[in-house]
Amino acid sequence: MKILFVWDSDYPWDIRVSKICHSFLNKGHEVHLVCRNQHRRPSEELYEGIHIHRIFSLPRFLGRLNNIFGFPLFVSPVWLVRIFNSAKHNQADVIIVRDLPMAPAALFIGKLMGLPVILDMAECYPELIRLIWKFEPFRIANIVVRNPWLADLVEKAVINNIDHVWVMIEESRDRLLQKGIPDDKISIVSNTPDFQRFATPSSSTPETIQKHSQKLILLYAGFVNFSRGLDVVVDSIPRILQDGVDVFCVIIGTGTAENDLQDKVRQLGIQDNLSFEGWVDNKQIPDYIFHSDICLVPHHRCSHWDNTIPNKLFDYMAAAKPVLVSNVRPMQRIVEEVNCGLIFQSGSAASFASRVVKLSDVELRHKLGTNGLHAVQSKFNWNNEERILFDSLKKLVHQ
Repeated sequence: MKILFVWDSDYPWDIRVSKICHSFLNKGHEVHLVCRNQHRRPSEELYEGIHIHRIFSLPRFLGRLNNIFGFPLFVSPVWLVRIFNSAKHNQADVIIVRDLPMAPAALFIGKLMGLPVILDMAECYPELIRLIWKFEPFRIANIVVRNPWLADLVEKAVINNIDHVWVMIEESRDRLLQKGIPDDKISIVSNTPDFQRFATPSSSTPETIQKHSQKLILLYAGFVNFSRGLDVVVDSIPRILQDGVDVFCVIIGTGTAENDLQDKVRQLGIQDNLSFEGWVDNKQIPDYIFHSDICLVPHHRCSHWDNTIPNKLFDYMAAAKPVLVSNVRPMQRIVEEVNCGLIFQSGSAASFASRVVKLSDVELRHKLGTNGLHAVQSKFNWNNEERILFDSLKKLVHQ
């Protein structure tokens, strides 16, 4: 089978796109990927078995105009022509489109060519935009480019006409059911890991962690944006220290809140208890996870986080690490079901600090981490998601 995947950002790299594409490659299917080209990479490339067809880029002397030219707008003729030509020339059997921005374009080309189209709803896009409006600094462009009410209309049109939808979590499925989408049109393909990635503990200790190995190491890996709850983590550190726990927090990633958080760290005088590592190659992330004591998902609770699930939760569990998460619905449900960590009240530094103090108990951490590992080995792993991928695709194409 020849599969065309439409992704509205640059590739490489995205972990979910990679997992889905390589699952099909490993089953002998041919995978083509249409994606953005902000970095002016070659328009055609074979990368790890994936045939990449990037949006054409403008000459370098035109600078930032290239970003506008290739912006993932579903009415963009640049994208429509690229998707159509890639599907036609490579004789695609099915189109899979990641998230809402390019879904109308993929759906239009699919209808035009008589191809089934699957929406990989990794994000509930209208809720993601509401998150941006709620937590991020306001920009005039949001009124047009990131308008939640417009996104609601686009999503309604797409999900009523798309052939199948992959969602991340039960809560996201229930959201679509409430919108009248038939149950047999939805499959849950979650953000679980290939547990082989964490099968062998890392022997390479990151330098930052090695310097503070005598302390209780907290780890966060992901975007450093305002909705991620890292302000709560920073505010909690003086409380944890006052309670007699010598703690050191490692934050991996970059984002819009990074400067604000660094200012807060300086104001609180806790520079010796927190490190911003910046961007780290994904291949090095297991090194950080394996050598930490407690792994964090401190997201501020909102309608977006209540309808999705982050990769990092399952990555932490796969490495047998206890997790500390906010009371976002899907995370709270899974952590309580598996008993693999503790939950704190979203937005509360006092609640977060009290849970860290409780997790300073080595035996408790070991018990919770072991529970998480067993849950990944038996249920929350990509092998199980693959079966759902293949079953839903096979059924759809046969129909």
